[in-house]
Amino acid sequence: MLWTITFDTVYAHQDIKDHITAGVKSLTVRLGDRTKLALSILCSAQISVLIGTGYFCDLSSPFFVLSCGGAGCALLAMLAIVDLKVPFSCAWWFGPGLRLVGFSNVLGLLGHYL
Repeated sequence: MLWTITFDTVYAHQDIKDHITAGVKSLTVRLGDRTKLALSILCSAQISVLIGTGYFCDLSSPFFVLSCGGAGCALLAMLAIVDLKVPFSCAWWFGPGLRLVGFSNVLGLLGHYL
């Protein structure tokens, strides 16, 4: 859920002008210039949930390194690099950038089970 909200908010920044013009009260419009702060909180919560899951499920170090570390690095890179005022930047982080987090999670789980 946190992952979906994060990337959907980044994606919606492509259309923020249209949202404002149409009177759409989206999360993107509501957050405005505070979007990166809110995304930082969501990303931190996501990584915390991954770490907690790994701990409570007694998962091995590949999960922590690949899933938690990989997703954390990908999310941190997104927060540092994405330009929310540039539609192409938002679209890239929604597409290939989104996959970086997903692949990290899958690789960590595969690493644990192998």
